[in-house]
Parts: sequence; C-alpha cells; structure tokens
Amino acid sequence: MSMLQITDLSVTFGGLHALKNLQFEVDEGEIVSVIGPNGAGKTTLLRMFADMETPDEGEMRKGEPVQLAYVTQERESLDDEKTVFQ
Repeated sequence: MSMLQITDLSVTFGGLHALKNLQFEVDEGEIVSVIGPNGAGKTTLLRMFADMETPDEGEMRKGEPVQLAYVTQERESLDDEKTVFQ
C-alpha cells in the first residue's frame, strides 16, 4: 500500500500553474526529496501534504497511520526544547 498517493494534482495562482497534473506515489520505506527553482510550487505542495492548502484539482490519499506536518523555514512553530518526534 502507498503511504502517499497524488493523482492529477493541480494548483493555479493568478492564472499560472504552480502544479499541473502532478502524479506520484510514495511507498513505505522510501525517502523523497522535493527540489526545484523558486516559484516552482515546492512549498505549496508541502503545505497541501499538511492540509494547510487545498488543490484546485486532483486528489491526495494518505495511508494509515500517516501523519504529515509542515515546519516553515523560519521555524516559528517549533519548540526548541522538544525533539523532532515530540
């Protein structure tokens, strides 16, 4: 079973596609990296994983017991006294 499945995901800002018809799966044990130039939609994609944004089209399915979280580059949501898992 896939831990994360993305099907035909699309997001548009001001008439420009940040993501268009994106499709992929992440299986248990796989390691994924999201890379690309500024404005390519990396942050938008990661915010969708954490249910902070919704796509214009497409579907995202998370396997059980997958829990996704998002930490900004500024780390304002982190407590420096806790570990990553806490």
